[in-house]
Formats: sequence, structure tokens, C-alpha cells
Amino acid sequence: MSQSVAGGTKVAKNTSVNYEVSKGKEVKDVYIGNAEQNGSSESAVTSYFTNKGLKVSRSEQYHDSVPKGNVISYSPGNGSTVKEGSTVNIVVSSGPKPVETVSLQDLTGMTQANAENAIRNAGLSVGSQSTKPSSKPAGIVLDYSPRGNVKPGTAITLVISSGPCKDGSHTPDANGTCTVCGTTGLAVTPPRGDGSTENP
Repeated sequence: MSQSVAGGTKVAKNTSVNYEVSKGKEVKDVYIGNAEQNGSSESAVTSYFTNKGLKVSRSEQYHDSVPKGNVISYSPGNGSTVKEGSTVNIVVSSGPKPVETVSLQDLTGMTQANAENAIRNAGLSVGSQSTKPSSKPAGIVLDYSPRGNVKPGTAITLVISSGPCKDGSHTPDANGTCTVCGTTGLAVTPPRGDGSTENP
């Protein structure tokens, strides 16, 4: 920066010359306080740091409670001291993570084996199973739950047909339909004197 003898000046041999060397631009220390004092939005926090002469690097992360666009955290954090021009990393919320769902095809009318394969191929699991008399052949899926879009790994409950009631055990209504298994075309005994009917 300077020297005791001006440049170009002739001096005696072995003359001492004093000079100063620059250490470069002075870098100030910057104290990081509460960067969210003017709000937690990305723009507010970014302005806080840039106004202090700092650089900002950002990344995003899903968060269940911090609204989208707001800052989740920053590093170095509150109470830190850094050099002017340093970079502060901020993490910005992308909002809650979208819930991944699986669409399950209609299982009604499938055989139990085919339904179970369809469930597993969809990334779901086979849950509890129960049987119920019906007009459908034994082993056919009558119902299942839950239906529609479900979370991966969800257990699907099946209701399987145990087939029609055995001969002689039907309970037909007035139209000849079994009230238990749904078999139609059953004979109905005309009412007796007391108003009741008797199955053939």
C-alpha cells in the first residue's frame, strides 16, 4: 500500500526501506438473529439475510404444519456469527406431502383366488374374509371393502359366497326369492288357515 521511499528514488546501498502490504478488504462479522422477525415467508427471510450482506441458498421439503412457501429452518441458525458474504441455507416448505393412493379394480364377481391376486398386484394386502350364502357359486366375491382409491398396503376385506342354501333350507319370501341366499324361482306354499305359509 505504501513505502518509506518513493518509487524511482536513488538510495545508498543497504538502505532500509519500510513498506506496508494490504491485507485485502476487511471482512466484517455478521450476527444472525431471528430471521423470521418480519414473517416466515421465503421473501421476508431472504430479504433479512441479503440486507445483512449474506447470500441465500434454498431447498424445499414437505411439511405437515408449515404452510407452503414459508421457511421451515435456516442454517447457520439464530445466534450464529458468520463472515459477510457467507451463504445461509434456507429450507422452504412445499406443504403437506401428497397422499399416494392406489386404484383397485372392481372385485365383485371374481373368484376368490383372482381377487386376491388383483389385490396383491395393486400393492395392497388381503384382509379378513367371511362367507355368506348367495345365489352365486361358492368362492365368488360378493363384496369387499374399502373400495375406490386407497393407500398402498391397505388390507382389503372380502365377503365370499358360500353358494346357495342347501335344498330344503331355503326361506322364500312371497315372491319365491330366498331371503338368505337370494335364490329365485322357489315354490311358495299357499297360506294356511292361520295365515302362515309352509315351504315344500
